[in-house]
Amino acid sequence: MSEGLDVNTPRGQYFREQEEILIRILEKRWRVLVVQTPKREAAACDGFFVGVDNFEIRAVFEDKCRELSYEQFVQAGEIIINESKIRKGVQLSRLLTVPFFVVVYLIHDGSIVFWKITDHKGSELLNLRTEKRMTNASCNGGKAERLNAFLPVNKSTELKKKEE
Repeated sequence: MSEGLDVNTPRGQYFREQEEILIRILEKRWRVLVVQTPKREAAACDGFFVGVDNFEIRAVFEDKCRELSYEQFVQAGEIIINESKIRKGVQLSRLLTVPFFVVVYLIHDGSIVFWKITDHKGSELLNLRTEKRMTNASCNGGKAERLNAFLPVNKSTELKKKEE
């Protein structure tokens, strides 16, 4: 079952490495422990932000890595994500009474942008446009028609780079 997962290909491994960079940055900048869901199968979310002081779940998250710079992201105007990922994140947020975030790592320049999708009660904070559209099936290519959600640039927050 897991042999066909994108993470098991060279390109999938590349994106997995980029995801690890993102996670280390988030742990340091937001002072959280990132607990990831297993990569052997598709999960309802990518993981949880856990407080390092009390080990409580602070948020549920979905992360994405895109081969874009911040400038290209702004020019694109939006990020496309499978709508089912949003729906599942919202459901988890309601069940766990924590916010749901989508975090995107822009590989070309190391920028990070995020959207707070729900509050701690699972109430949606953004009215996202959805549309059934043909998009890349995965990081390995192919095409898939599915319901997508569009995360607008003007509703995102940039995690400013720290001067190291």
